[in-house]
Amino acid sequence: MTLNELDTADSVNDFKTANANVVICFSATWCGPCKAAKPAFTAMASQHEADPSIDLKYGIVYEHTLGDGIHQFGVRAFPTYVVYTNNGSREFGRIQGANLEKLKSMIAEAGCKADLGVGNTLGGTGVTVSPEEARAQRLAMFEKKTAAPAPEPVKESSTTDANADTDAPMEIVEDDKKEAPKEEEAKKEDTTSSEDVEMKEEDQEAEPEMVDPTEKLSKEDLTTLTESMGFTLIRAQKGLMNSSSGVEGAVEWLMSHQDDADIDEPIAKVSAADFGDGVARSYKCNTTGKVFSNMANLELHANRTGHTDFSECTEAVKPLTEEEKAAKILEIKALLKAKRTEREEVEKVDDVDREKQRRSMGKEMNKTKEEMDRLARKRETKIRKKEKDNFKRERARIRAEIEKDKLERKANAGKMSSKLGVDGYNPPAIQYDVDADGAGVADVA
Repeated sequence: MTLNELDTADSVNDFKTANANVVICFSATWCGPCKAAKPAFTAMASQHEADPSIDLKYGIVYEHTLGDGIHQFGVRAFPTYVVYTNNGSREFGRIQGANLEKLKSMIAEAGCKADLGVGNTLGGTGVTVSPEEARAQRLAMFEKKTAAPAPEPVKESSTTDANADTDAPMEIVEDDKKEAPKEEEAKKEDTTSSEDVEMKEEDQEAEPEMVDPTEKLSKEDLTTLTESMGFTLIRAQKGLMNSSSGVEGAVEWLMSHQDDADIDEPIAKVSAADFGDGVARSYKCNTTGKVFSNMANLELHANRTGHTDFSECTEAVKPLTEEEKAAKILEIKALLKAKRTEREEVEKVDDVDREKQRRSMGKEMNKTKEEMDRLARKRETKIRKKEKDNFKRERARIRAEIEKDKLERKANAGKMSSKLGVDGYNPPAIQYDVDADGAGVADVA
């Protein structure tokens, strides 16, 4: 059967583990694309089953037979083609949708090839022999042939002559194989020895050429420095060599280095490789005399020190040795550690200062809040006092008015002609600070 129909999840798992490489189609009876692609899928299974070089089995399972078990295979669409390799232990890939061309490409990429075994050479016995055993057998055969006595010159059959003719070249080949390495080794030794002699001769002949670094200095600048300004020749030469701005730079350098111990020492010659060609190999800080191998180090020095007087230099910066590199790394680590410790100390001091400022600001805020509360209470007290005073004055006024009315009625035999009219009692408007006799009270029309 080219297309194996599976009905349960266990049968799917058994089908995967029983075969090295499988393709399983998760399909559904109600799916139109599944029905349309099934004939081509079946034809593909038949084609691969007829090909002995391909080890691939095909299976199909329907959604209604698996039920809820379909979820353990991660199927989210129909049809879904899944390629399993290594007896189902590895999912090589999956394709959602009826795309059989892509499925063919995935199968070719998975390399589902059948194991056809190891073939035998023509005339061989099919017995596997290790290279060491094969070499031992060939040596033993060669020893037997060399130890055998020379045959008598008698006429033998054609078969014997053929065997003899066949054996003779094998012995020659073995001898050639043994002698050839010796000849090659001898040639190699001769070539190596000649090369060593040539290298030694070149080493002896290759001596560095020394030149005078003052040859390319400007004669006019030297004359100006020596005759007009009074500098010695050696100092003038050193000033010009360590400056790139002519007489002015030389004077600046001499003024800053006039107290050096080696200022009057003779100028030593340098190799032509370092100076004679005039090629700039480094950069020099004319202020400090430091030499930098690249622009990055120069910019770092300029940013750190603020120096601006730099020039190109023909002096080549020697690379550091392993010991110097290790010492430089230790120095940098120590410097970083010191910087880190210093930064931590500064941060501690800053933390203390910030804490003091926080506490001081907290105290000031509390004082301000207390002062604001005190002023608010004072305003409230003043308002309440004013209201109380107004109440007392109003009460005193009302009492004075009542007392006045009593006196008036008493004087007029219980009548108040000025206050009574058609509308009844009509007292004057409210007035403050009125005495008991009515003085200061305005008449109301």
